[in-house]
Amino acid sequence: MKMLHFAIIFAMLTVTLIVTNVMLAQQSRELNVKVDSQQLAPSFSLPDLQGVTRHSSEWSGKIVIVNFWASWCPPCIREIPGFIRLQDKYAEQVQFVGIALDQKAPVEAFVERMQMNYPTLQTERKGVSLSKEFGNRRGGLPFTAIVNTDGTVVTRHLGELPEAKLDAVIQQLIAAK
Repeated sequence: MKMLHFAIIFAMLTVTLIVTNVMLAQQSRELNVKVDSQQLAPSFSLPDLQGVTRHSSEWSGKIVIVNFWASWCPPCIREIPGFIRLQDKYAEQVQFVGIALDQKAPVEAFVERMQMNYPTLQTERKGVSLSKEFGNRRGGLPFTAIVNTDGTVVTRHLGELPEAKLDAVIQQLIAAK
């Protein structure tokens, strides 16, 4: 029964991912820093890969890039190396947080292979709900929410997020501080 439930969730996420990528390929969207709502980022607590519960308050006062992804998602895999470079570049001012909507074993293998330098939290169902709380109305992956130092969600991006665009947003947020 548990495997059937996981297979259904996996199939739904895969279909959503395909539809989202087709829609995003048809439109060119700029990523702008603007407070598109007065939405404060939802607080959350999720386990990291060592089983330690991490709370979003750990990163208060920093620009936080919350990225929802999965190890089976090609655009997710393509964008993560850029996130690793940006985490290195802006380590003092920015904190990337990966939230993997996936099973633990493939996430651990991927994180180790990529030598990810930022916290990776692992969840399945709870992560889908949290992604929606951050504004992911379509439920697609990858989904990134950018939170300023005041804890306000300043922009959201559904689909692969190019490193150069994200770098420009980070620079704008640092300059606005």
